[in-house]
Amino acid sequence: MESIFSASEPSLGYLYQLRYGLMLILSEKNEDSKLLLEQLDDISIETPSSISVYQTKLHINSVANLTNASTDLWKTIRVWSEAIKTGTLDPDNDSFNLITTATASVDSIPYKIKQGSHATRNVEEIIFELINVATTSVSVTNKAAYAAFLNLDSEQQKKLIKKITVIDASIDINAAKEMILHEIRHYSINKEALYERLEGWFMGQAILQLQGIRDAIIAKEV
Repeated sequence: MESIFSASEPSLGYLYQLRYGLMLILSEKNEDSKLLLEQLDDISIETPSSISVYQTKLHINSVANLTNASTDLWKTIRVWSEAIKTGTLDPDNDSFNLITTATASVDSIPYKIKQGSHATRNVEEIIFELINVATTSVSVTNKAAYAAFLNLDSEQQKKLIKKITVIDASIDINAAKEMILHEIRHYSINKEALYERLEGWFMGQAILQLQGIRDAIIAKEV
């Protein structure tokens, strides 16, 4: 049974990303907002003035904890650090979100950059801790991520840490469906039937986008 779950987790993780993307674009207030998949990040929501990027991490095998050297954290930091370095993302205007079903360990780096911490966040302390991990950890898996963060200059590091939001213990793939059902409750008496049609249409459009056949999915379309 364990091997079956191990094989299914990556597949469910990708479906979680798609469903979470649908939930995000469906809840967008700006009808001109655009959803992109697997381009700037797992999920990107673009408005005329900014970009919000999302990394999604689904864990089903066990209750996972986010710690200072967690691969989930550092893989995410690598993606964002490299995008900032190349100018693909701008930490002055854009926002960076790690959505995970794991729980941030108390007083860990992920805990200090959780949702709601921006006003009290000690950016200098967090950067010091990140650099300490990056320069002392022997993790081979995280090696490239450590290098990517250290490759940012100090101002870029500060801007990134100010703009990161970790949303831990997040809703899972089933709860994401319930959130979508809640969003569409006013549009049909039979919201389950509407949901099936909506998600079916969305999956088709997502496949076309991932093949490069169509551009971004617009909130107005959804």
